[in-house]
Amino acid sequence: FFKAVIFDISIDIAFEMGEYDQVVRFFYLLNQNEYNFYFNKKITLHKLQTLVANAKFNLSENLEEFDKIKKNLGKDDNTNTIYNYYLALAYYKNGLFKKSLEILKDILDYPRALALFAYLTKKTASGEYYHLFNEKYQTYNFGKYDYLYENMCEYVFLYLKGESNIHLFNYLKQRLISHNSLFYDYIIKDIALNELINLGIKTSKYKETLKYISEEQAKSLMVEKK
Repeated sequence: FFKAVIFDISIDIAFEMGEYDQVVRFFYLLNQNEYNFYFNKKITLHKLQTLVANAKFNLSENLEEFDKIKKNLGKDDNTNTIYNYYLALAYYKNGLFKKSLEILKDILDYPRALALFAYLTKKTASGEYYHLFNEKYQTYNFGKYDYLYENMCEYVFLYLKGESNIHLFNYLKQRLISHNSLFYDYIIKDIALNELINLGIKTSKYKETLKYISEEQAKSLMVEKK
């Protein structure tokens, strides 16, 4: 039973860290455990995490699995919100940003969704989504542990206000890239790192940016090694 608990927790941790191969591995181990029936609801959510982890391998098959899960979700608002967020992530990982935005716009009370929506609004330069983001962000009450998502929204807000690239670079470095953060979300951290590298090149901060490029390459090599 305690092994099942460890597998359950490990799936969530691996997902937040972007260790998607480990998400699949621990999901398999949890499913093989004789006490897995205690985790029925969590197993459904973990299944969604594995679909996100494998989203780039075969999106059409993954979408079929998403549909199957949707039919058995019931009417629990929180579970449906998380389902929609993971579905939006699957589209996001395949570069289908407009599809992702269309899903996210209906769950903007979820801080993770608002943060990703903010970034994709910037990415697609869509006026209609900008107004929706701006209206939501101006009245949003972030929770105590939502600061990573709040910072991503603030970064996009500053960008849309026309702040300089130097200001945006420093904001990302000081507020989103710090590795002594108390909270980690691979999706947001990865977005912030890539934004920082692009801004560093634009502002000719080559020496400082090289450090972050090396970090990005090290992460990629680590994934390839696995």
